[in-house]
Amino acid sequence: METGDKLSLEIDGKTIVAPCFGIVLYTAENLSKHAEAVLGALHAFERFCPRNQWAWYRTENMTKRQRVTARTAGLLGGWLAPGSPPKDTIAIDINTGTPDWGATSEFNFSVYGEEVDPVPHNIDARWIYFTVPLSFVVDRLQELEQAALKLFDSLPFVSGFAGPMLEGSLYRERASQRFAWPTIMRFRGLEFCNAHSDCNAVAQDGMKTVSWLTFLGEGITSELGGATALGKRLAPHAEVIALRTGTCLKAGPRPELGDRHRGERLQNYEAVFKVCEPFIDRFINRHHGNYVMQLGGDEREKTIRFLRRLAYEDA
Repeated sequence: METGDKLSLEIDGKTIVAPCFGIVLYTAENLSKHAEAVLGALHAFERFCPRNQWAWYRTENMTKRQRVTARTAGLLGGWLAPGSPPKDTIAIDINTGTPDWGATSEFNFSVYGEEVDPVPHNIDARWIYFTVPLSFVVDRLQELEQAALKLFDSLPFVSGFAGPMLEGSLYRERASQRFAWPTIMRFRGLEFCNAHSDCNAVAQDGMKTVSWLTFLGEGITSELGGATALGKRLAPHAEVIALRTGTCLKAGPRPELGDRHRGERLQNYEAVFKVCEPFIDRFINRHHGNYVMQLGGDEREKTIRFLRRLAYEDA
């Protein structure tokens, strides 16, 4: 998975895009129903990124990040504690030692939930995700895999993934996306996650992407005929791991980036994509096809090429 090519973007000395390993879960459940799982995700992040490294945070009421204080670490636990007043929104994001509140970093933690009571077939997905430096794949991959499996086994989910990704600044979305698009179209094992917009198209039955670990909730697993059928369809390209509320499709022993400039194909990832393609197309077509990245030119066409990149239609 080594590459000497630049996978990060800096503007005026600020990190706008950082290469990471990400774990991203989308759920249709209110987070307050699964407090133990949500706090378990925070504790998992803390094992990779101790609290003394946290630098900036933001909640739903803040237009920009502020400096982490001694109180920050307890906010999520307080909101989710038994008997605490219900909140319309449960949301926090945390990152590490960047020199500016608007920059991003390799360590990020974010959850977003509630807002409305669940209405069948009519809500955006909620999310839980965190990222760590991509270099952790070298000597902490097993820990990352176990953290991902434990999180997805701890609450009902719609879909999700764990693998290499680019983390962009929330405050420089256009610049982040315009850097990410050509980078990921070359290294197709990368992903670019913007949970704030992706959750709308995931909804209750969609998928954003496939990665090294691809997670299918009970609904999607059922539509695909169950875990046993998936195992037969994907052998020998992916291992199917049964979870309490879905399945995990593991595309090989280690994550891969693939370099299209060198003619490298991601056959395991392609096989998983082929199986999951209807659910990614469901994501693409959600809400009359209004999901686009800020890329200039024919943004809709470029966005579709990005989301379907593992089909290798133009290879």
